Amino acid sequence: MNKLLEEYKVKVEAELNKFFDEKLKTTSNLDKDANEMVTLLKDFTLRGGKRIRGALFYYGYRLFSDENLDEVIKASMCFELIQSSLLIHDDIIDQDIMRRNGDTMHISYEKYHKANNLSEDRFRFGSNMAILAGDLCVYFANELLADLKLKNNLKAIKELNRLIPWVIYGQLLDILAELRSTNFDAIMKINRLKTSTYTIEGPLRVGAILGGATEKDLDKLSKFAIPLGKAFQIQDDILGLYGDENKLGKPIGSDLKEGKRNILITKSIELASEENKQLLNSFIGKKDISEADINSARKIIHDCGALKFTEDLALYFVNDAKKGLKDIDGNNESLKFIEWLSDYIVKRKD
Repeated sequence: MNKLLEEYKVKVEAELNKFFDEKLKTTSNLDKDANEMVTLLKDFTLRGGKRIRGALFYYGYRLFSDENLDEVIKASMCFELIQSSLLIHDDIIDQDIMRRNGDTMHISYEKYHKANNLSEDRFRFGSNMAILAGDLCVYFANELLADLKLKNNLKAIKELNRLIPWVIYGQLLDILAELRSTNFDAIMKINRLKTSTYTIEGPLRVGAILGGATEKDLDKLSKFAIPLGKAFQIQDDILGLYGDENKLGKPIGSDLKEGKRNILITKSIELASEENKQLLNSFIGKKDISEADINSARKIIHDCGALKFTEDLALYFVNDAKKGLKDIDGNNESLKFIEWLSDYIVKRKD
């Protein structure tokens, strides 16, 4: 891991610990079940994660200012909290059982239901409570920005709240794509809305706004961030089928099981033989998909050239992003970190 990312990760996780401990002081005097929710959120947020979004916020700020850095570390937690919220809700939608090598939030609450002998339907209870937990994280993120002792915090809040709906629209289109025929352009629109916005563009822009960036500066950051976010999602799709489950912290083959037609799958359907196309289609949306099925899908995708096409596409978007990076002026250390991240996006294994 990059030294700058590692140093940031240590600092922000210390602040996240403090933040949740303060929240636990409040809920301990309020109600034991409210306290339980914050405890679960603390565990979920701190049990793993690369902290890329928060780091981009921090170095987006540092492109334009080197003042009040301790305060900026605290502010950057907002994107780690937004990340927790979106992951919690995404896991409900996909009905995933594992995240970051632990229980998803709805599974934690299903276990809570069983341990407390509650009468309501266990699955409904787990989803309902996880939805509330995810919502709470969005409030926490806004609270962090509102309490900042930095100029431009109102503008930063507006930018954050401009961004979140785009992610939801992307998730909406992603769900519908499982039920409709889709194409390359539709998938790239989903990647733009669902991933580019809050993984790369949003953190950079919100941090930069707090650092005093101009509208022209923000436009340059977006020009860099949008293709890089697309590359990030494409690499995510590849790892979701070819990665290591222990490193990813979630099951391999989830996209196939859920019927998601990402670039990897869509290109395979286009390139594979008729026999392999039919076989691959039989795996898409198969709820009881086996390890043998997943291995067969991997072989089809590799042999027809779709894996190579998708890897090359991710690299194309990284190179496109790096062209935009040349136009960005700012702190040299921050630029080096952002350049490193561009290459890391397609090399990462988790």
